[in-house]
Amino acid sequence: ATNAFGMGIDKADVRFVAHTSLPKSIENYVQEIGRAGRDGQKAEAWLCFSGGDAFFQKKRIAESEAEDWYKNLSEVKQDVMQGYAESTECRRNLLLAYFGEKSKEKCGQCDNCRVTEKSWDASTAVKKFLSTVWRSYEKSKLYLNAAQVIEILQGIETPFNRQHDFQELSTWKIGVEFSESQLRAVYRYLLLKEALGVEFTSDNGLFLTDKSRRFLSSSEPVFLSAHGSGQRKSRNF
Repeated sequence: ATNAFGMGIDKADVRFVAHTSLPKSIENYVQEIGRAGRDGQKAEAWLCFSGGDAFFQKKRIAESEAEDWYKNLSEVKQDVMQGYAESTECRRNLLLAYFGEKSKEKCGQCDNCRVTEKSWDASTAVKKFLSTVWRSYEKSKLYLNAAQVIEILQGIETPFNRQHDFQELSTWKIGVEFSESQLRAVYRYLLLKEALGVEFTSDNGLFLTDKSRRFLSSSEPVFLSAHGSGQRKSRNF
């Protein structure tokens, strides 16, 4: 699928849209899968992706001539898209929520509604990630990016961490039971759920939002896909 297909083309009976890599954003993705089923009949969207897709997308963003704020925004949109692809929740509900609509009923048609995939309980990791974002800001008055938050959670000694005495934080090294790829998946999930805000002018520094509190206080479990980030994964969305 490309975001160019359909421009000036009146094709209502497209039955199948396939992506062989991650789209640049959820907005692009919805536009592209929207080419299918315009005649009101059933259609299918299929996405095949790997963690390497986001790496190459971000490399292209970094090498572009766009302004820094736009590069930062583009990177975050890519992370949100990957968070959507990795999610174990109803696809339709995720897309509706992203565009400001709500639905409590599952669609019953997407891969997550029809197939039980291997997942891991990320509930504790979510709380630890959000707590570290808050406590690091409280101590330094700096918005840390995802990589810096993960370094604190894993207790990685860096000149930056020593300079700001982050080893004194109560959240220092409390995420060692999680791999870096798991914590990055948590970060993408929280972006998707709008439980993290991003300061695009400060190297994508993170801050809590009004929706963060729900995750910090909720006893409802959060499950994320357990598939390896290095594996190419195909899904029916």
